[in-house]
Amino acid sequence: MTALEGSLEAHVGGDASVSFSPRGGTRSVLEADGDVKLRVPVGVSLRAELKAVGDLRVEATGSRVPGDGSMTLILQDGAAELTAAAGGDLAFTETAHADASDLAGAITAQVEAALYEAEAELDTEFGEQGALATAVSDQVRRALDRALRRDRDEAVPPTEAAADPENERQIILTMLAEHRITVDQAEALFRALEGTG
Repeated sequence: MTALEGSLEAHVGGDASVSFSPRGGTRSVLEADGDVKLRVPVGVSLRAELKAVGDLRVEATGSRVPGDGSMTLILQDGAAELTAAAGGDLAFTETAHADASDLAGAITAQVEAALYEAEAELDTEFGEQGALATAVSDQVRRALDRALRRDRDEAVPPTEAAADPENERQIILTMLAEHRITVDQAEALFRALEGTG
């Protein structure tokens, strides 16, 4: 996980996982031969051209214009520009803490890095069944964002992406029963869902 502020121009031969806070008036480009995971802070002003050979997932407010394997996303008034292309999947998330320089952002970056590593390991080990790990990871990320937003007293209305906590618990229990995760990992996921750790 790399945290960046300002502008960016990069081509990555594998996967890229980036927390990014673009400045107004800048133009950035991120290309990766593998998967791309982009996190931007809530309230950023950005026009993003997103393209993926694989799945394209966007968890953000703003206007969207979908295309064939692509999407134009405009957040706020679109003061900064970003083009992101992935040879694999692309996930774009607007989050309460994308800045790794503060404590909450540092914790978010550590959780994100651990989730990214676990997803990659499970994808290699289980192939298609690794999708369940991605689903749980996404739910943990949303739970972390909810907890951080609650701590900052931000009034963020629930989105369509917000999952039922009972369903999240059931997925974790299923993974535990199928021996895909350990008891310690399940406990850590439950704490993350509750926003206590």
